[in-house]
Amino acid sequence: VWSIKDARIRLEKLIGASAGEWGQLDLFIEQYLPTGEEGRTAIASSFAASLELVREGQLEVRQEAAFQPIYLRTKAGRPPLEAY
Repeated sequence: VWSIKDARIRLEKLIGASAGEWGQLDLFIEQYLPTGEEGRTAIASSFAASLELVREGQLEVRQEAAFQPIYLRTKAGRPPLEAY
């Protein structure tokens, strides 16, 4: 199980490396995901961490429709997240 703090650290590194391009949340973190139930909690923690970053104005999130992939990127005009 990932804490939100752990998920946030991973997201900052992964999204920061994307240079402002839109990336799919589950694809950003798939290399770190454990299997089974732990994988689902890791995705939930990552989503919660992404919402914190959106609230702080560091990240943008989009989703085309319900049950579609969630996309993330560094907010336009901001330095990469790893600079923080």
